[in-house]
Amino acid sequence: MIVTSQAPRLSQDILLELLNHVQRQSDVSTLMRTCKTLRDAGTRPLLSHGVTVANATQLRTFCAYVLRDVPNRAPHLRRLYLKIRLEPNVDDEPEDDSDAKNSYSSATLSKDTLRMLVTVLRKTTNLEDLSIDSSEELLERENKLVNAIIALERVRRLQVHSVGELTGRILDNIKSSLVEIDLHCYSEEMYDPSPLIPMAGHHRDTLEKLSGWYVELGDATVRFPRVRALALRSFWGLDTATLHHAFPSLQYLELSVPADLDAEPTRQENAAAAENHPWGVLRRLCGAVDALYALGTAPRAKVVEADYIGSYDATMLARFRTVLSESGSSHAVLHLGYGYGFSLPAEKIPDLLPIEGAVTHLALDIRTGSVMGAVDDVLSQIVSLLRRHKVAFLVLRLHDTLEDAEDGDDEDGPAPIKPPSPEFLRVFGRPRHEDIIQLFSEASTSLKHVALDVKGTEATYWAVERTGAGLSVERLSSAAGRALVCAEELASTDRSLGLQGVP
Repeated sequence: MIVTSQAPRLSQDILLELLNHVQRQSDVSTLMRTCKTLRDAGTRPLLSHGVTVANATQLRTFCAYVLRDVPNRAPHLRRLYLKIRLEPNVDDEPEDDSDAKNSYSSATLSKDTLRMLVTVLRKTTNLEDLSIDSSEELLERENKLVNAIIALERVRRLQVHSVGELTGRILDNIKSSLVEIDLHCYSEEMYDPSPLIPMAGHHRDTLEKLSGWYVELGDATVRFPRVRALALRSFWGLDTATLHHAFPSLQYLELSVPADLDAEPTRQENAAAAENHPWGVLRRLCGAVDALYALGTAPRAKVVEADYIGSYDATMLARFRTVLSESGSSHAVLHLGYGYGFSLPAEKIPDLLPIEGAVTHLALDIRTGSVMGAVDDVLSQIVSLLRRHKVAFLVLRLHDTLEDAEDGDDEDGPAPIKPPSPEFLRVFGRPRHEDIIQLFSEASTSLKHVALDVKGTEATYWAVERTGAGLSVERLSSAAGRALVCAEELASTDRSLGLQGVP
C-alpha cells in the first residue's frame, strides 16, 4: 500500500494572527498574495506601515488601489509620504501618465493622477502623519489639494518641503490639531529666510515639536506653551530672549548650520537673557558649536550633541569646552572632523573634554578621512583621553560620513557594509576589538561598557567587569548592545525625519 502524505497546513486563524505580527510591509504583501482570505485581511496591516510614494507611476498605482475599495482601504491609512520632487513653474502637464517622467528628482504628474489624489485625501479621514516634498509645486498643479488637506481632522504630524503661499494657507487653516510640524522652507525663489514662529502660530496651543529649515525665529510675541522639542536647521539670527519667551517648556533644543553667525558678539548680546532661561535641565542640547556657544550661557542639559568639531582652530575647541562646562552635561555625543574643510589632528583628542568636566558617557563619531596623523595615534590618543576622565560608557564610531554611522536596516533587509579603510581596519578591525576593549579598560578604571562601530566591520558591544580576580570583558549581543546605546542616549540624532526620533 502506498501512503501519501500532505504538507501540513496552518489554519486560517493562525495565518490571520500572523499578519498582525509581521514587521515588514514587504512581508505583509507577500502573505497577502497566498490566498484570498489573507488578501482581504491584510489591508489593515499593509496600510498601517504607512505608504511612501516616490514617483508619478507609484502615485497613480497607490490612488487606484485605494479607490478600488474605498470603505475597506481608505480608513486604514495613517501615514502618507509623498516624496515626489517637482520642478517649479511647469505650466503644461500631460492629461495622462504615458509620457510622464518617473524619476525621483524630476517627476511629471498628469492632471488625472492629481485628481485621483484629491479624491483619496478626501477619503483618508484617519490620516495622522502627512509628508509632502515639493509641497508648493504640487499644490500649484492642483489647487483642490489645498482644501482637501485643510479638511483633514486627525493629522498630528505635518512635514512639508518648499513652503509658499498655498502651503501657508494649509498651515493657517487645517482643521487638525497638529502636534508636530517640520518645515523645509527652502525654494529656488527664496530671497529671505521664512519666519518660523508666525508660520506655526495657528497651532501654538497643541504643538509639541517644531523644526524649521532655512528660517528665522520671527515674531517674539507668540508663545508655544506645550513645545518640548525645537530644531532650527539652516537658520538666521539667534535671539535667546525670543527662544525663552516663545518656547518656555523646552526639553530638547537643536541649533544646526547657522547662517552668517558671528558667535562672539552674539554671545555677548544674549548674555543677559541667558541668565534667566525658564527651561530647567534640558534632556538634550545639540547643534553647531558656534551656535550653542552664542546662546550666551549654555543651558543646563543632560546630553550635549555637538557638530563640526575639528580643524586647527583652538577657538572652536575652547568654545566647545565652555559649552560643555556650562551645561554640566554627563553625556556627550561628539561629531569630529565632519564639515567641509575640517580636519582632526589626532593629538587634539585628549583635549576635547574640560578637565573638571562631568562627562561619564561619551560617544565619539570620527570621520576617518579628516584625521591628521597615523591611525595608531588615534588609538593611543583615545587611551590618553580615557586616562584623564572618568568615562563609564564609551561609544566609538569610525566612518567616512555621518550617514555611514547612521545607516541601519532598511525595508529590504540589512544595509550593505561599505568598503573598509585598510589602515583603520588594521588598527580597529574586528579581530582587534577585544584587545582594544582590554586597553581601554586598563586606561580607565571607571569604564563599564564600550561600543565599537568601525566602517567595514560588524559593530561590537562589550561589558567590563572588575572583581577580586581581576578584569574581565564580555561581548554583548548586537540587539542588547544597540538597545543599551539608545537607552543611554548615546545614539546620534537622525535629523532627516524632523523630530520623529525625539521623545
